[in-house]
Amino acid sequence: MHSAKACLLGKRIFITGSTGGVGLFTHQLAAQSGAFVVGTASTEEKAELVREAGSDEVIIGYSAISSARKFGPYDLIIDSVGGNTLAALLPQLAPQRVCIAVGFSSSNIATIDMMNLVTSGGRTLYSFFLGEELTVIQSRMICVCWPGWSQMSG
Repeated sequence: MHSAKACLLGKRIFITGSTGGVGLFTHQLAAQSGAFVVGTASTEEKAELVREAGSDEVIIGYSAISSARKFGPYDLIIDSVGGNTLAALLPQLAPQRVCIAVGFSSSNIATIDMMNLVTSGGRTLYSFFLGEELTVIQSRMICVCWPGWSQMSG
């Protein structure tokens, strides 16, 4: 926890899929580490769970991504939705910062301009899959990883 606190203290973090297990855990860790955390929820009832997990702001509804701009830019984005959501979030990532895609619950596939991602401030996208969907989705996902995670603490 000590290294997480040093890395996240004062950072702005956006988390999609906030009411799932990964999302709620991530909110707790980030909030306890002193980050300003913004999450998403589909209903007010689910938003209360996210607030209880430590979120500073909760954006309710499926238009959450467009509403996220008012709290950004973000130092870290953790996305478990993928697709168009991931593509819309990347421009809201601060230069020299990181987005981690941890899942793809969305049924849509988006095209991401990787050259723009890198040349507009050296943003980094890490992506990994857990589970059987790896064999199905792997051929559709472009994953580019540059050194830069350590820059989160700077």
